[in-house]
Amino acid sequence: MGLIEVRTDFSDREIRQFAGIWLPAFALLVGLILWNKLQLPNAALAVWGVTVAVALVGLLKPKAIRPLLLGWMFAAFPIGWVVSHVMLAVIYYGCMTPIGLFMRLIGKDPLNRKIDRSAETYWVAREPTTDTKRYFRQF
Repeated sequence: MGLIEVRTDFSDREIRQFAGIWLPAFALLVGLILWNKLQLPNAALAVWGVTVAVALVGLLKPKAIRPLLLGWMFAAFPIGWVVSHVMLAVIYYGCMTPIGLFMRLIGKDPLNRKIDRSAETYWVAREPTTDTKRYFRQF
């Protein structure tokens, strides 16, 4: 995790966005879980009350809740790192590996990697085109 640094310099606008949008949204979700799933309405009301107070302080004086935002970022970074790597692994091993195994099974070799011991070179001769329009179509 040392290759990517967690951002710590937030503008007042970004802190206000956190205080006015993301913090209440997260608290609403937590409160609904406490109220509906865990049958703890008092805990849900406490979470919502604290969130309203912290959000108001953050909207009026953003620097006051900067440590809360930093804690949020430092907690979310490892979670995001793990989730992104797990998703990449699932996509790679779930999609790319079966395609490669299927191509091996049917004997397909799109890169012509088979070794020919009698060949002097693996160079593939191409006829050069004289059309100047190809310079404008580089890809």
